[in-house]
Amino acid sequence: MKTTLALGLILISSNILASSINCRFTEPFIVMNYNSDSKVLVIDELGSDEIVKIENIKEKKVDELTTDLISGDTTLVTLTSDGKGNDGMSDEIMPISALAHYPKKVYGGCK
Repeated sequence: MKTTLALGLILISSNILASSINCRFTEPFIVMNYNSDSKVLVIDELGSDEIVKIENIKEKKVDELTTDLISGDTTLVTLTSDGKGNDGMSDEIMPISALAHYPKKVYGGCK
């Protein structure tokens, strides 16, 4: 198991963004889906009737493990391939930690 996780982190860190990433956050409950092929980020704040779709997302590599997803001049989410991602509700550890800056600042996890 540890070998598999380490190998996964190596693969992810060399290209943190797979073609599709699903992120989950708690308090508030937010689900984000990002497609790096289409450069579209979809944000669903659960309990709200509104789903936000943001196109033309830019990927800015911060360092070897971290990438920001940006719209215009605004960083929407920071993704770090550290194997410590968590949605705050489950015991599941995800390969990518996430810090959402929009719609609210909250930590979560992605896979």
